[in-house]
Amino acid sequence: MKRHLIYFLAALNLVLMTACQEKLEDTPLTISVTSWTFNADGGDTLHLTVTGRDWSAEPAQGWVTVRDNGDGTASVVALENTGDTRRSTTILFHSGAMSQVLTVDQLPKLFDGEFRVMYDWADPAMSRNGRYIAGGYLEGDSYEGIFVWDLETGEYTKYPNGFISVSTVSNDGMVIMYNFDGVGAAMKDGQIIEMAVPEGGDYFSPSVWGCSADGSVIVGTVRESELLPNGNYFKKFIPVKWTDGVPEILEYPDHGMNEDAISPGVIPRCCSADGSVIVGSEWSNTFGAIYWVDGRMVDLGNDPEYMNILEEYNFVEGIVCYAQYNTVSSNGDYVALAYRRYGGNYPVLINTRTGELIVNEDYSYVTSGTPMDDGRFFYRDGVEAVTMTMESGSGQSVEEWLQETYGLKVSYDYSVAYISEDGKTILGWMVRESATGMAYYPWYARFN
Repeated sequence: MKRHLIYFLAALNLVLMTACQEKLEDTPLTISVTSWTFNADGGDTLHLTVTGRDWSAEPAQGWVTVRDNGDGTASVVALENTGDTRRSTTILFHSGAMSQVLTVDQLPKLFDGEFRVMYDWADPAMSRNGRYIAGGYLEGDSYEGIFVWDLETGEYTKYPNGFISVSTVSNDGMVIMYNFDGVGAAMKDGQIIEMAVPEGGDYFSPSVWGCSADGSVIVGTVRESELLPNGNYFKKFIPVKWTDGVPEILEYPDHGMNEDAISPGVIPRCCSADGSVIVGSEWSNTFGAIYWVDGRMVDLGNDPEYMNILEEYNFVEGIVCYAQYNTVSSNGDYVALAYRRYGGNYPVLINTRTGELIVNEDYSYVTSGTPMDDGRFFYRDGVEAVTMTMESGSGQSVEEWLQETYGLKVSYDYSVAYISEDGKTILGWMVRESATGMAYYPWYARFN
């Protein structure tokens, strides 16, 4: 009897040990930080949490080291960067068949500020005063919600609310965000702001896309059911400007660039700091550009000087505005669009005060760009980032401009999307090839 009991206890112990081992082996490998930028002097240490059984870490280059602290955390330290260029590497964490990658950058010796590439951000935006950056955040490959970062206080808040991207941030931290269904909403301190619909019609489903610097003006759309000739109803997009919460329908064309009398509607994308200049497009596959100055519509998409229907190719040429949310300068003087022609997309530089319009034919693979108050425009020509002014008529690489203006050395594929009013904070995009095509990663720099 005793012998049977001993056998039973031994078997039970083996089962428990096996179950415990399987549980440990099944523990997923995670790291609490997936990207980091070190200062040039190497004096700071990155502390991160690591889960996983018997994990190890392999830096791709020797200037960075990893120490297992034995308590589920790791310390990452970089040597001093004595060079005059930024350097990057990766650290591969292993646990059995599982792996995670930590991307590490280090600033050059002469750089006076902060620079980071944020691999876990999705479609961020920055307030005009440079205080707030907000965007979607990722957990692994999954969109989880919206983050709001107050650069003045350092407060970094995550809102797991089902929204994925941010189009605009006001100077006091109000966020204009949208979800997978393309529905935009305004949020302040985690609370969704209810938007009223205009009176005098059967309007519904308000959706917002941009706002003024102080948040008093918000632009977006409402929907209206429209009866089509075939007897079906279409939910048309109606452009709206809300001022202190009061909606006003903006003027819009009665047909699109393809001369179809049944336009799917118009979507305003962004506005100037005071809300007086608004930029958007018709909502169709032609994306005909429209902007408003003090309520007056300028329908560039249907401008006969540029609009041309190529029936043999089923293609419409003309001035377009793609789904981009910073195509107007803060002062409203400049708008950056694109001239779509058969065979290429060309930068369009516009002065809204004088009506001057310039097409730059030096670059042929652009989408809508970003203008600044001084008349400087930023575009991406394929992978290469370029900048130009209306006066020069020619462009230069953003790589060269950043080095000349800020002493910041980056590669040719770093573009600029936002520059704060004081010029000390920049938010942009870096492009890298990935297994699924081109990948776009946000980067930011703050200069002392």
